[in-house]
Amino acid sequence: MRVLHLVHQYPPEHVGGVELYTQSTAAALVRRGHAAAVCYRQDKPGAGWAVNQDDGVQTCSVWDGMRTPAQRFAASFGARRLLAGIAAVLDDFRPDLVHIQHLMGLPLAVRGLLEERRLPYVITLHDYWWVCVNANLRTNYDQTNCAGPRRHLNCTRCVLARGGSWTALPLAPAVWAGLTWRAGQAQQWLRGARLLLAPSTYVRAWHLQQGAPGDRFHVLKLGVTAPAGQPASRRSEPSPAVRFLYLGGIAPIKGVHVAVEALRGVTGPAELWLAGDPTVDPAYTAQLQGLADGRVRFLGRLERAAVWATLAQCDVLVAPSLVPETFCMASYEASAAGLPVLAARIGALAESVTDGQTGQLLPPGDVAQWRAAFQRLVDDPAQVTAWRANLRQPLTVDEHVDQLIAYYEKALQP
Repeated sequence: MRVLHLVHQYPPEHVGGVELYTQSTAAALVRRGHAAAVCYRQDKPGAGWAVNQDDGVQTCSVWDGMRTPAQRFAASFGARRLLAGIAAVLDDFRPDLVHIQHLMGLPLAVRGLLEERRLPYVITLHDYWWVCVNANLRTNYDQTNCAGPRRHLNCTRCVLARGGSWTALPLAPAVWAGLTWRAGQAQQWLRGARLLLAPSTYVRAWHLQQGAPGDRFHVLKLGVTAPAGQPASRRSEPSPAVRFLYLGGIAPIKGVHVAVEALRGVTGPAELWLAGDPTVDPAYTAQLQGLADGRVRFLGRLERAAVWATLAQCDVLVAPSLVPETFCMASYEASAAGLPVLAARIGALAESVTDGQTGQLLPPGDVAQWRAAFQRLVDDPAQVTAWRANLRQPLTVDEHVDQLIAYYEKALQP
């Protein structure tokens, strides 16, 4: 089987959940004897495409210059040189099947290329991008969570607010027309897919409410495998302080400030380690540093090996997100490493924790309740040990890929 993964960006330039998933999945397919390639957009002067190798996977980058966030958004509506590069990749690799991982910053007209070549495709809906241009259901105009488009009037307001100036208000009709067109194109993509895959029950249910076809829509949780020889959690032996860990993006929507503020009122031996890239939002990082007391440690961005080493040095993972997460890989990695999780009761996070058994679900943004949860574990560290005893290993990467291949074979059937 020859499978081409189409994704918006790729390591090492960009390291995120979708990118790492695409990389590991393609490599796993190669190990099973399939041919796998990844096509992604790259910021690079000029225009063209190039082929490289990554762990036996053919990686194909396409580019048409250095694009600003606004230009990447505009690429959905048309990017002739990017489209030509993707067409060249399709003709060079000649896949049997295309797996759409993410199309942010890529032209939606790619679907026409697949139709011309009669190539079947499957889509994994990693987030809300197919409906929400922000992809996270967080509004730009008042920083609240959004239930979805309301005839795209609220979406228009979001786009204008992201531009940062109300002088663009005369552009509102054109923005609304563009968003309406984009929504129609996205629906055609979803209806034309042989299969739709969601990483959580929550994501599937949400997209069904937004009109996604349900007859070919399946839940396939992502896989997590701890490295061989992963040490046990430090809570397996007496430790002087309960060490909480946040692992993910350093951004306001992730609610990192909630955990930092909560710790400030906790008495007794406690620490909070924050692992994430501080350069993505320097102003927010500075805000966190101003809130933090001496028990907060900023680790910065971690390489993959360091992620697992850090998990082994901590006791409890915290996931205080303010927006409805679609999966949260960190919470499953924590389970694989033997760490219970304190998570916000929002989105798919509720699927990663059995409340009161493998951790606790807490109201998003409620500092007082997060502080109380921290304090209970500091006062009674044995609770961490009890939760650890209830943890079960999540779906492994190999198990996930085995199920994915079965879906591929189903998608290839006439």
